Amino acid sequence: MDKKELNKDFILDLIVEIEQRLSQINHLKNINLEDFLKDDIRKDALKYRLLSLIEGLLSLCNHIISRTDVSPPSTYADCFRKLSKLGISSDTLVEKIVKMILFRNILVHQYWVIDDEKIYEITQIDHSFVNEFLKDIEQLLVK
Repeated sequence: MDKKELNKDFILDLIVEIEQRLSQINHLKNINLEDFLKDDIRKDALKYRLLSLIEGLLSLCNHIISRTDVSPPSTYADCFRKLSKLGISSDTLVEKIVKMILFRNILVHQYWVIDDEKIYEITQIDHSFVNEFLKDIEQLLVK
């Protein structure tokens, strides 16, 4: 995997940023659906935090893949699947991340049609898989 050396400081900064976004999402999600749907500021905040979290994951993946000898990814989802093929993270974990990445396109390109109940559902799921993925990346740094 030594095409170019990984920028460990960059990766660690991204990990901290992603962890902060997860914490912010966890803080903002503690509300019932009815109150959530009435709170435009909270809805916007959660959308932004989700997008920031996803963008952080994408930056992380792109940085790592750009330092390998594998071909560049054709899609955002492909970037994470290449991490799995390189043995950096498991297929199961990567597919959970890919679902988040696919949601990014809705946030970015179709923001006017986003179902706020869907945002609520997404924020209510257990995001511990993101922490597991980050641990896989941290293990890469100690190799």
